[in-house]
Amino acid sequence: MDFISWVQGFASIEEAWYDLGSRCSTGNTYGVWRNPAAAAALFWKAAERGHAEGQASLAQCYSSGFGVDRNDVLATEWTRRAGGLLTRVHFSTSLWDTLGGVGESVSQRVTVSNRCGSC
Repeated sequence: MDFISWVQGFASIEEAWYDLGSRCSTGNTYGVWRNPAAAAALFWKAAERGHAEGQASLAQCYSSGFGVDRNDVLATEWTRRAGGLLTRVHFSTSLWDTLGGVGESVSQRVTVSNRCGSC
């Protein structure tokens, strides 16, 4: 599959950035090497344009120092932004494995802050 076909398979460029960031976070997927800094940068690109999973993943990066300097203030800010868009946070198992679960507290804050009667 060529790059153009891959990008066209997504509903938005933000979704493509998020997907590529997820691949960079774990590596060994379709020839993408593990690169935490690239993963965080791609999550940021998606997050800045309102992609909820990108925002939540970027919050995890800041919470754990994965690919960026650890920054609890930015982790909290991106968690808050993601919280307005998500009713539940779903992180890929591979991302959780990569981060070693260190971002769990961020995920819990987003999930708890978005509980509602139908969630």
